[in-house]
Amino acid sequence: MYSKIVMAVWLSFMLLSCRNGYRIEGVVDSVANGDMVVLQKQQGISFVGIDSTYIRNGRFSFKGRQDTATMAMISISGKDRLPFAPLLFILENGRLNAVIDTLSTISGTAMNDRFQAYVDRQACLAMEMGELERQYMMNSQESVWADSLSSRFQQRILDCESRQKALLYRYILDNTDNISGIYLFIQNSFLFSPDEQQRIISGGDRLFQSNPAVRTVSRMLSMNKKVAPGMSYVDLKMNSPEGRRVALSDYVGKGKYVLIGFWSSWCNPCRNQIPELKAIYDRFKNKNFEMVGVSFDIDPDEWSRYIEEMKLEWPQMSDFKGYDSDAIMQYAIQGIPHTVLVSPQGTIVAKDLKGEELNNLLHRLLK
Repeated sequence: MYSKIVMAVWLSFMLLSCRNGYRIEGVVDSVANGDMVVLQKQQGISFVGIDSTYIRNGRFSFKGRQDTATMAMISISGKDRLPFAPLLFILENGRLNAVIDTLSTISGTAMNDRFQAYVDRQACLAMEMGELERQYMMNSQESVWADSLSSRFQQRILDCESRQKALLYRYILDNTDNISGIYLFIQNSFLFSPDEQQRIISGGDRLFQSNPAVRTVSRMLSMNKKVAPGMSYVDLKMNSPEGRRVALSDYVGKGKYVLIGFWSSWCNPCRNQIPELKAIYDRFKNKNFEMVGVSFDIDPDEWSRYIEEMKLEWPQMSDFKGYDSDAIMQYAIQGIPHTVLVSPQGTIVAKDLKGEELNNLLHRLLK
């Protein structure tokens, strides 16, 4: 009888504590003993620290209260040399068990269990993709590399990318009633076509549709129709690196094809695209062609230094507002780098082309 009473009291206490808040019990390799563990939660577009503790005997814990579920992250501070992966999860009231490792995991609530299952499946696909890319690079360095073999590898990589996207799309559709679906949509909306994005939003839960970030995407989709191929370009007025007031209309509609490149000096993918853009400019600059860079930089000095350092010869402009730039909404930009090709008459010809696709189009238009 005594043991049953004790068990009943213990269960009541545990259920009450779960209703009253969250408790996270974490384990990590003891090599991290003494290191700090930081708990952050999403606030706006970033994560802010809300708690921290130290690892003792390979364990750590957090407790608190979170009445509205939100995305959160646990990371180990000061261990860059060790492969401890930050843990992305849903912070909600309940008892959670975290394992911090090269692939960190969490369990304990239905929502987190479902999210972790998705993360695990994406991790498997990412490993498959990594192996395919490794094999592709190894074979491409061989002296004999048959076109048919190259095509098969490229197709397998595309198939893997397609499965990753399909898994993401399905998870978002099935989870528009909770924060994880909202978070993944906002972080990855650029992977989906405007029609796919609209289908997700239209079929989403009220929580999803009322989210401020989702509503911003919805407004962008409305704007996207105004800057679709066949529509007239939208003029922008900004500053040059020399501090002069300039506008897109100074270059567009003047009898040349104009490639507008939206970018930023702090954006690594943008930096990676610079050699490609320089090659395009050198190839077509004497063939009725112009380029204009529209930057989302904030620091004018850093922007100017990068332009000079990289010897970017084409005109540049920025309003130094970062992602608050008017250009974001006016051109419905969900990620950079982003390109818009405009005809000599000022009509949008194509959007977001890159690589061979962009080169081939310009070659046809400017031959």
